[in-house]
Amino acid sequence: MPAAFDKLLSTQLLRGSGSADKATGKDLFAGKKHVALYFSASWCGPCQKFTPLFVKAYTGAAERDAALLEAVYVSADQDDDDFNAYRAKQPWPALEPTDELSDALRKDYKVEGFPTLIVVDAATGDVVVANAVPAVTADPEGANAPWASKPLHEILSDDVPL
Repeated sequence: MPAAFDKLLSTQLLRGSGSADKATGKDLFAGKKHVALYFSASWCGPCQKFTPLFVKAYTGAAERDAALLEAVYVSADQDDDDFNAYRAKQPWPALEPTDELSDALRKDYKVEGFPTLIVVDAATGDVVVANAVPAVTADPEGANAPWASKPLHEILSDDVPL
């Protein structure tokens, strides 16, 4: 398990939609199959465009299977007001931006820009999807969440010989 993900499990995260309530990552991820680490910032133009798409896909996925996915906003904001206003638009928990864990997560998961959405196995922290932004953009209803590539035999119909 990546060290930063292990620390995320014991860290107090802010609950979604701008709530001031907190719970540990372990409690928030309990029973979930995947965690989507959403690296973003209020000042990022592409993030501003992607966030509403992700909210819609996340909501659609949760309606189909509540145990499938939890997301966490890992912010690069430096201003508390900007951070709080932006996370109020997001239904998932958030890591406070001043937490040094934000930097450790960016390093462990090799984040190079924003927005970045990395889907990991909730039990191990291992990467399932290294860059889910394009897949989420193409799947606005969240029907293909957690947006992992499918094996060839699942893509091809049964009546097509291999």
